[in-house]
Amino acid sequence: MGVYHCDIKPENILLDASDNVYLCDFGLATDSKYLAPNVCVGSFYYMAPERILYSSAPLETETAVLPTATSDIWSLGIILINLVCMRNPWLKAHQGED
Repeated sequence: MGVYHCDIKPENILLDASDNVYLCDFGLATDSKYLAPNVCVGSFYYMAPERILYSSAPLETETAVLPTATSDIWSLGIILINLVCMRNPWLKAHQGED
């Protein structure tokens, strides 16, 4: 258990004049033990698939999905794809490319 940001996206990453990186907007950050299982919070295009998949699942112990560090790491991975490919892999405007 721990505290997770739950909404890591480019708009929540700031750079100062010295190129130091800051993470902001902790409005959705939560200690996972206080968030109800299967609650879908965050920005859809940067959300881990299991958070989206189980947001409509029954509240059963074996299917309950709480935010984890891996959910935030997934979001960072999508941001890295954005930086390298100059696009979000989930946006429809880019389907059929490659």
